[in-house]
Amino acid sequence: MRKEFVQFIENNEKTKDTSLKCMLVLMAIRYAKESKDATYLDKLIKDDVKEAYTACAYIYKKDEKANIYYEKLLKNIKKIDTTNMDTALKTLPFYMLAETELGKKEHYQDIAVRYTELTAKLTSDKADASQIAKYLFAVITTVEYMSEQLFEYYMALADMFKKALKKNLKVLEKEDKNTKILTAFALERACDMRIILREKYQAVIDELLV
Repeated sequence: MRKEFVQFIENNEKTKDTSLKCMLVLMAIRYAKESKDATYLDKLIKDDVKEAYTACAYIYKKDEKANIYYEKLLKNIKKIDTTNMDTALKTLPFYMLAETELGKKEHYQDIAVRYTELTAKLTSDKADASQIAKYLFAVITTVEYMSEQLFEYYMALADMFKKALKKNLKVLEKEDKNTKILTAFALERACDMRIILREKYQAVIDELLV
């Protein structure tokens, strides 16, 4: 993981913003996978904020608590309004990861439908750049946690990511530092997964991190 992303985790690990903390947890999971060092992840979840995204860490750590979160999510999912960007960010990546690792992938269609509805809501509301950055982050993390065997849903979410990126990149490039870093992380992961071409976007990522 690039040093700029690691520094971002360090600088914000005490944040009270649960949406930002969600993204930090997901970034820390990626760092732990790459480095085999879960120090940042352990710091972020030590107070256990009772949010669904915390269970992403438990799944990574193979902790039985993840099953409790998953069962709770399935029980309440119909009541959760994931057309709200912050709610979607804190719910859908975990929903996907849990379906892939703990479930039977039978709710992939529901997740895809929820992202379709979220996309429509953000478009109709003319979402600002910070919301778009969260959207890109949520979508690409959800795609990362999917099984490519269910190709239809994988490609549907990947297409949502690419369309939102193409439409909003110029605006995102002019935003505040945090928004740029989160956008850069989403682009980096998309390049790693070959959803977008690194040859085309590496310079963009570098510029966002200046």
